[in-house]
Amino acid sequence: MNDLVSLDGSFGSRPAGSAAAISAPTPVSPTFTADVAGTFTILLVLNDGTVDSAQDTVDIVATVPISAGEVLFGDNCKICHGVNGAGSGTAPNIQGVTKSQIDWAIANVTQMKIQPTPQALTDPEKQSIADYLGSF
Repeated sequence: MNDLVSLDGSFGSRPAGSAAAISAPTPVSPTFTADVAGTFTILLVLNDGTVDSAQDTVDIVATVPISAGEVLFGDNCKICHGVNGAGSGTAPNIQGVTKSQIDWAIANVTQMKIQPTPQALTDPEKQSIADYLGSF
């Protein structure tokens, strides 16, 4: 009566290009992190210590993950440069800029008086923003 219940989880299918893995596939609460957008099909089997259940499936639909650059852009640049860096009435379109262009603008454009200041961004953070803006 007090048998240990376990759950066996494995991928039935993953979207093309995914390298996601189920963490410890036999605990009661297996997890995974979606690394690409698409449908992940998980195969589940319960065991009560004696007998396996019939296999069940669960489909999990993951959307496109938000990149670090998108988050940093939203926190530091979007208020002036608009959605996706397309420009606004107060700042130009910056889609496709490079990290060196971001460095130059932060160092030389006196209108950059926002909080937190873009000057506080690290080189890897500026590169992440440039990678995000380069995707348009």
